[in-house]
Amino acid sequence: MTKVNSQTYSLFYLQDKGRFVKFSAPTSAYIIYKSFRINLLTGTRENIEVQDFLSRLEDIKLFNNLDNAHVFHLFYEVGYIVENCEELAKENIPLAMEFVYQNSAMFDLPESGEVPTPEPVQYPSFKKYKQQFRKGREKLLNGECYQFNLTSPFFFKFSQSFSPEDFIGKVWKNKNKIGAFAHCTFVSELNQLFLSNSPECLFQFKPSPTPTIYSMPIKGTEAVLSNGDRNKAWQKLKSCKKNEAELFMITDLVRNDLTRIQLSPSIICAKKQALNVPGIVHQFSIVKTHAMKGLNLLQVIKGLFPGGSITGAPKRNVLKILKSLEGYDRGFYCGSTVAIHKNMKAASINIRSCELDFGSLEMKYCSGGGITLGSNEASEFDETYAKMESFLQLLKV
Repeated sequence: MTKVNSQTYSLFYLQDKGRFVKFSAPTSAYIIYKSFRINLLTGTRENIEVQDFLSRLEDIKLFNNLDNAHVFHLFYEVGYIVENCEELAKENIPLAMEFVYQNSAMFDLPESGEVPTPEPVQYPSFKKYKQQFRKGREKLLNGECYQFNLTSPFFFKFSQSFSPEDFIGKVWKNKNKIGAFAHCTFVSELNQLFLSNSPECLFQFKPSPTPTIYSMPIKGTEAVLSNGDRNKAWQKLKSCKKNEAELFMITDLVRNDLTRIQLSPSIICAKKQALNVPGIVHQFSIVKTHAMKGLNLLQVIKGLFPGGSITGAPKRNVLKILKSLEGYDRGFYCGSTVAIHKNMKAASINIRSCELDFGSLEMKYCSGGGITLGSNEASEFDETYAKMESFLQLLKV
């Protein structure tokens, strides 16, 4: 077992500056389960339930600026609690992590160290995917949902040890391939790195000139074989009625989610735009709503989490359907990471994300896509692999 000497820290990409900010020296750090939490700084178990954790988010007022950075990793499964289907949440898996940091400073990425190419340990099979797809399609035909986001896990193992900084430097070596909401947290007490190269925004709060909450759902994917084909891929994606229907359906869901935060009507700022990431092109929309005084983080999370683009519609029904179909815990993947520090008040949707254990040298990466009645099982399976390959490309640079 390899123990890394790095201390716990979080990095967040600031797109307007083209640099990362580093939060370090945690004054509190917790991993939250359904009925208890673990104090990562002392190793003690405390009888604080996940409902208590969520209730305390009400104290985070978005119109106030906090000098100490607060970082919340909301794992996908805490969505069961938020959406009032608590019976789906297991007792023994993490639902969230919470950090309060004392220090913050701009951070220059380290030079990429030696990171071996990860070897595949377990990949999803088409046979199993086809069974999941067809069971889900029955739910669509029965009118139980209109769209669901079917995902699968990929497991890898590295042949030799390396540091979190080596891995970070490798993944984000090319600045043009850093996601708009890229971030990571290395948890020294767990000897694990949680890294996301996400391009997707759950919410962003802007206090001026008019207080506004934005959300930017992504739906629709087309593989790009080479940079010269990128415009061709976008034209194909843009003209695809199936992908357009997916995007518009989830955009409408997000409009409703934003509206229910403070009962302030939401509007669509951009209906369909291109988003370029390594090896693929996506389409996304921008939705916004007016934010009123007194807005707190719990209101936003209750309104938006888990993100509509990684669940489906209607959200609560789909959470139950996916629980029966997928057969694994998404965890960090498809959850959201919230960063609150001074005028930074935003949250990602953690696609393009991995969990890396430096003790076992094992990495978990997941991907998937939206399924409607217009979906083809072979094409959707290929898309799942294309999104995995898109992330692995970052390790091959």
